[in-house]
Amino acid sequence: MEILDLVKVLKSNELLLAELYHECQRLFPDHKADFEELQSEEEGHAFLVDQIYQDIKENPDEWKPGKLSLVSAQNVNSRIRETLKEIREGKASSRYAITFAMSMELSMSEKNFAQILVTENPAFKMIFKSLDEGFVHHYSVLQKIEKQIFKPGKMGFDDLNRI
Repeated sequence: MEILDLVKVLKSNELLLAELYHECQRLFPDHKADFEELQSEEEGHAFLVDQIYQDIKENPDEWKPGKLSLVSAQNVNSRIRETLKEIREGKASSRYAITFAMSMELSMSEKNFAQILVTENPAFKMIFKSLDEGFVHHYSVLQKIEKQIFKPGKMGFDDLNRI
């Protein structure tokens, strides 16, 4: 069932973002606590997505796919994996780790989870709301961190080496 495959990829994307925030703890030790919190929240989101997966398996007639295709979700997954690899290998600037995460969170915040998966179950509508609020919150935390680390108009040495 394609909707189950989609949910598996959505969960994987949450866990990959958690890995990205783990890498950010290494890259930005002065902001380790912020990135630990983001990592933990992404792992919590993966747990919520897993609950959705289980309910779809148990009640498939109560769920429909929404406006996000499996291919699109897989493309996001590949993009996160590639970026993680580049960061771990030192092929991307430390700043890119944050701007990439911001881009991912912003793109998700512009979507409504209820448009990705459709159900009339009120319990899951509350989960969708929680996930949507998480994307917005993560974006604002990342904006704050970026402004603290990278003052406007000031680039770091590693950024200059990768332009």
